[in-house]
Amino acid sequence: MKLLIQLSIVAFIATKLMAAPVKLVHITNDEDKSYYHLGINVDDETLEVESLYKNEFDQNGKVISTQTYTLQQLLKGVTLVERSDRQVVKIKASNLNPSDGADITIDTLYSGINGERKHYDASVERVGSDWKFNFESRASSKLHFVSNKKFLIGTIGIKDIKRVK
Repeated sequence: MKLLIQLSIVAFIATKLMAAPVKLVHITNDEDKSYYHLGINVDDETLEVESLYKNEFDQNGKVISTQTYTLQQLLKGVTLVERSDRQVVKIKASNLNPSDGADITIDTLYSGINGERKHYDASVERVGSDWKFNFESRASSKLHFVSNKKFLIGTIGIKDIKRVK
């Protein structure tokens, strides 16, 4: 009986310490059939954001990598995608409040030839007990990264980010 009570207490504490993942946006690209999910880990009790996660999937839908970023890392800025030692996609949060959301700057490598970069505005906001992702001030659950290609060279960066309906 004592063991049963102890296990019940441990199970109760474990469920209270868990955070629920909330997928925010599905991201595809021109280069291949792989895709990403960006989401947040939300405390079940307080409904506050604890961290951001990125899952990368292969063309068959199998998770091939998972990264988790703390709120402190997001405030400093993190690299989401790196290719050939180049930071292809970076994000940085500002005005971050774990209860309400944050403004996000998406920084993409436009040209690996000259290092030119493009910036996009996004945000994460809490609406009641739900969370939503906004891209360029519009609610978005899917984004597509358009490759910047040059004749005889190939892909040199990201030309644009498009909302997908």
